[in-house]
Amino acid sequence: LKGDNTMANYIQFKQLRTIANITRLKNSRNGNPSFQIGFTNGQVMTTKTDSSFGYIITHNWQGKDVLASYHFTPKGKPILDDATLLTG
Repeated sequence: LKGDNTMANYIQFKQLRTIANITRLKNSRNGNPSFQIGFTNGQVMTTKTDSSFGYIITHNWQGKDVLASYHFTPKGKPILDDATLLTG
């Protein structure tokens, strides 16, 4: 379908990361929370717009290990789609 933007067209990555810092950003137009996440390897990602994942993140994740699921936009910006807090 020409011009159909309903399906995502990107490669999903999953890697273990340690969260260095979490910064709350402005809400989306729909009022959903958005965050910028910095990792100990120096990489910085923002949460996906209007994702329910924004409601899960808390500041006590700082210093914790996560399994980060992310993709890159066509311009190379990393977007954090999901993360699972690792325990143990």
